[in-house]
Parts: sequence; C-alpha cells; structure tokens
Amino acid sequence: MLVDATNCAPDCTACVVACAKENGLPDGRGPTAPQWIRKVELQDRRSGARWRRR
Repeated sequence: MLVDATNCAPDCTACVVACAKENGLPDGRGPTAPQWIRKVELQDRRSGARWRRR
C-alpha cells in the first residue's frame, strides 16, 4: 500500500492506528512498539525542505 503523506495532516496517525487494529497489533505507539507502518517526517539538512513519509 502506498500513501501520499503530503495529503495528510501533520498530526494525523489514522492510517497507522487502523493498520495496527486490522493486524491485531497492540495500541502502543512508542519507538519500540511493533508496527507495520510508521509515519515519519524528514528534513533536508541543506535546504530545510520537509517531507512526510508513511
């Protein structure tokens, strides 16, 4: 599945939560919690441009 994260609100994690629920994963959202997808925001150090990836 491919999600264009540029269309998502910065604080929205609806697809991450839905994926965890659909696949029976715990509701934890910590850095070591099992996840099938994760929302990540990247920033280019040189240009300062930002990208959101899911």
